[in-house]
Amino acid sequence: MGAGPFTVVSNKLSSQIVLKKNPTYFKQGRPFLDQLTFKSIGGDEAAYQALQAGQAQAYENLSTPSLIDQMKKDPKLQVTQQLSTSPYNIQLNTDAPPFNNPKARQAIYYATDSEAIRSKLFQNRYPSTQGFTGPGGRFFEADVPGYRTTDLAKAKALVKELGGLKTELGTINVLVAKQTTQALQSQWAQAGIKATIKSYDLGPLIQAFQSKKWTAMLQTAGSYDPAAGVGVAFRYSSKSPFSGVHDKKLDALLGQAAGTLDDGQRKTLYDQAAKYMNDEAYSPFLFAFAPASVAAKGVSGPGLTTALTCVVVTPSILYDEVSMGGGGGA
Repeated sequence: MGAGPFTVVSNKLSSQIVLKKNPTYFKQGRPFLDQLTFKSIGGDEAAYQALQAGQAQAYENLSTPSLIDQMKKDPKLQVTQQLSTSPYNIQLNTDAPPFNNPKARQAIYYATDSEAIRSKLFQNRYPSTQGFTGPGGRFFEADVPGYRTTDLAKAKALVKELGGLKTELGTINVLVAKQTTQALQSQWAQAGIKATIKSYDLGPLIQAFQSKKWTAMLQTAGSYDPAAGVGVAFRYSSKSPFSGVHDKKLDALLGQAAGTLDDGQRKTLYDQAAKYMNDEAYSPFLFAFAPASVAAKGVSGPGLTTALTCVVVTPSILYDEVSMGGGGGA
């Protein structure tokens, strides 16, 4: 059913889906592929092995920096860095202790060294940003006036004033996200902040947000247009179940920006929202992360071998335009 480029041949839940060309697709001559198979795989390392063995011809959402560099040197592969729109951010639950206290939130800002993580863990691969926009999207502004940057002395003083600070820092069960939480745990410990870290698969992560019992989460925030899809309101609107912020003034700023047609005015409003979020110490931002796509030589297509702006965190690969050197195929 439907008007897409492919129809379903078979579907094994969370394992494999096999598609075939839709002969009634509305685009003349598309898709190029006769068959397309998607398979779940155990991670970036397993994907690399599958590509090397010829068991796969493409891989989406490669995020391990060392493997990106390694695959770029492989003459059989093409690696394409996608354009970032969704920066890493540290979400703080401002409705519950300890982060209902602004001083606790400020301590997290001052204890976080984003530049150290970006340069050492990610080899300067992604640009820094102090707000919810990225260089691949609209209204990007890397710097926020008055942004609280790393200051270990201020962090220690705030932690002492609070009589100590403890939190759990969670994230999605993805290698680079887990490595980032480990780095943050180490940085925060230098300021006297005791953080336990936890990683979640997607289902339990959603449940953690809905339970409202979480304290801090490493996530991504933003989209190509801040008002679209899983944009800034997804993480910071009072109405979102995935938000740790309930602030009518912020809601108003975001609502006005989303409802304004003039781009200049929208950018001004989003800049004001980013500054207000920093003033209230709602959520430290790190850098504008984006994954890479990998394809075997001879495979080409938008979002796979050419960079596309990520609507959310990952680009939408236009599979009706993907082709292989010998014509159709899986």
